[in-house]
Amino acid sequence: MKGDEVTADDPTLLKMTAIAKNCAAHVKAILGFTIPLDCKPIWLLATLVEQLGLKLTFRKQGKRGQQVKLFSLSKEELEFAMHVIAHRVEKRNQKENRTYYAPKTPAVYSVSPNQQPVSTPPPDAIGNSHCQGEDTNEFESPPTDRITLLHCVEILRRGISRGVDAIKGILKRWGEDLRWETVLELEAIAASELRLVEAQVPEFYALLNEEVLPMEG
Repeated sequence: MKGDEVTADDPTLLKMTAIAKNCAAHVKAILGFTIPLDCKPIWLLATLVEQLGLKLTFRKQGKRGQQVKLFSLSKEELEFAMHVIAHRVEKRNQKENRTYYAPKTPAVYSVSPNQQPVSTPPPDAIGNSHCQGEDTNEFESPPTDRITLLHCVEILRRGISRGVDAIKGILKRWGEDLRWETVLELEAIAASELRLVEAQVPEFYALLNEEVLPMEG
């Protein structure tokens, strides 16, 4: 995570590979991939980090014929992952703070019999498209359904081809959660296009925060 480099004969990798071979059945059951009998340390490392959405890259060091490959995490995928982690930490902290500071109604309070009942809107805002954005500042919104999410991804992809202003215009119509859901799905579907956005708009991930780019009313 800090940019450290390892070689194929790194002692920690060799130990990890030996453990993986001995626990091959558990690895298959829990992580879903098979440890081959001739498992190579770098292959195992690359497979494990891929489970986290990361990739390995390498550079060569040394004279011709004596070069050694030095492996590290690819910066592009790592930067994206760090943005995602920061977002999730922020959302978790916000949720914890809302729970901690939520006012508690004393037991001695009671509802007046003459008071009109309060109607609660449906949690999934039926009738309103998620792509048009919702107010998610007070309550945690439910996960976006798959069809709607893919539609939002296509909207963002069209905006990418039209430039920075188009991208900002699209994000303004969505709440912060939907912005992140869409970007995560775009990463899974077309990572190269997301890399293009990162190059075009260096502050792109900051724009996913509603405090930076507020929703349009």
